[in-house]
Amino acid sequence: MKLTDIEKDIMHCLNMKIADHQKVTLAQIAEECHVAKSTVVKFSKKLGYSGFVEMYYQLSDRQKKKAFSEITLADTLVERDLNECIDELVDILYRFKNCKNFVNSYGRDDMLSAYIARKLMMFDLFAPSTYDFAMVKNLYLSKGVALFPDLRKTHPFEGKDIMKLAKQEGYYIVAFSDTELTWAKKYVDYFVKIKVTEYKSADFFEAKIIMLMEMVLSEYSRTYYFDKANDEVQKNG
Repeated sequence: MKLTDIEKDIMHCLNMKIADHQKVTLAQIAEECHVAKSTVVKFSKKLGYSGFVEMYYQLSDRQKKKAFSEITLADTLVERDLNECIDELVDILYRFKNCKNFVNSYGRDDMLSAYIARKLMMFDLFAPSTYDFAMVKNLYLSKGVALFPDLRKTHPFEGKDIMKLAKQEGYYIVAFSDTELTWAKKYVDYFVKIKVTEYKSADFFEAKIIMLMEMVLSEYSRTYYFDKANDEVQKNG
């Protein structure tokens, strides 16, 4: 579609206002572009919109989606250096690979905890998803790492007592949240603060935990499986 110089000016002006998060009216755009309001309306209909209001909100929504998609993964996951966080979590998992570990499930049908537990099992890391106090306490293997995937204030924390018990039993506590909780500091050995991403009130917290754990296990696999396998091949070759 070919635009006239005036239409290009209208589009440029509107995009600049949206980029600056300014709410503008039909009258304001017409005044700044030195055209009649009817010219702006006619332009919006030329683009296939019902009028100025629909054009404004559609273009605004499009810019928000574009801005969100351009945010890099490293900028949205954790409140620190992502690679450093991944390396440290890999080291923690390897340190306790022969121990009894667990993923706290908060006493409910917790898909996130179950997912993490299954993924860890794939790498021979024994870490069932549980909220059973007896399982945490009565174990034959040496105590390992206890993962608490969700300490957010927005969720009533149902795992405080089991965290306290795990600490008393000698577990290494790893916790994830998008806000720091004062009460948990005396129990938690390694805290991962997840960045808050606001986009149309959508909650990306659990998705970020999954992405982070996938990266951690990918690095774990590369470091302790593939690299060693390649070393063996070269040694025997």
